[in-house]
Amino acid sequence: MFSQRANWAFLTFTLALLTAAQAWAADVLDAIPNTALGVVLVNRLDATSDKIEKLAVKVQAPSVSLLSLMRVQTGIYDGLDDKAT
Repeated sequence: MFSQRANWAFLTFTLALLTAAQAWAADVLDAIPNTALGVVLVNRLDATSDKIEKLAVKVQAPSVSLLSLMRVQTGIYDGLDDKAT
């Protein structure tokens, strides 16, 4: 049961980020190769994850650290800068 909720939260988080990515300047998107299957841009990952956790508590949803969940799902640990975009 928790696994389904965690997956749903991760999917919602990813969709929100993809929507937000459209708002960034074109020069940032020019750095992405044409062969890329997907891109997620988030400003200050740690702060964004904290805000989403606080929102989850307010709406009585399961509070999961989405940054930690993303690291586990993708396997990216060392190359991820929590303080920058």
